[in-house]
Amino acid sequence: MYFLSLLSICILVAHAAQDLYLGEKLITKLTDHNFQKTLTTPKPVLVKFYNPGCPHCTRMVSAWRQVASHFEGHMVVGAVNCATQGVCGKYGVNGVPDVRLFIKGPKGEPVPIKYEGNRTKDSIVGFAKPYLLSYVHKVSDSKKTGVKSLDAFLKTEAGLPHVIIFKQGKLVPSMGYMTLSVDFKEKYSFGIVNLAIDADIPGKLGVTLPKDTDSLVFIAPGEKKGELYPGKNSFIEMKAYLQKQITKEEKSEL
Repeated sequence: MYFLSLLSICILVAHAAQDLYLGEKLITKLTDHNFQKTLTTPKPVLVKFYNPGCPHCTRMVSAWRQVASHFEGHMVVGAVNCATQGVCGKYGVNGVPDVRLFIKGPKGEPVPIKYEGNRTKDSIVGFAKPYLLSYVHKVSDSKKTGVKSLDAFLKTEAGLPHVIIFKQGKLVPSMGYMTLSVDFKEKYSFGIVNLAIDADIPGKLGVTLPKDTDSLVFIAPGEKKGELYPGKNSFIEMKAYLQKQITKEEKSEL
């Protein structure tokens, strides 16, 4: 009996050792059963195809965990054990580790992009980051081509509340703000303003912004005056604030 129990434990330990990402919270364990469903998420899906017996795969474990931590909440980061899952053959994986980014094609179909760079966190992040989704409108009253005026932006999806991030520097949304525009795509219209060019827009919305920091302003549906977001510029806190605003709007409609 003791021998059988010990043997069972050894088998379990050996089985666990075959999965390089067992119990990982930030890395989605992909299998033949959930692979296609995972690709239906609106966010890009970054996948590492691996074999636990491959030395290069095991040396890459730390970098892959760092990639998953970097993109937490912004992109799905997963891993497939090719020693046990047939999906690797379906996608023509001949050597491991094999990293591919799946994005949406013209008809919504998943399109894989093969990564050919170094097996480091910074290199992989640099490859994947440009493919993050964003539904953020550039807003300016300077009459720039391809940029919405404030009035035009507020008329965009007029039935929705609007939020604007006011940037102190370049007109480039942060990764967190881009992800908020994806998570709340059906609930808000998102804009971005460069204060170096449009310093008068906050006044038009009736808000005074703090100096030397990016600021978020909420505008209720049909309104032209805004409300300054009072919290920290963190993805989690801004997401909680926007969810709270939705709840307030829904209660007011009852």
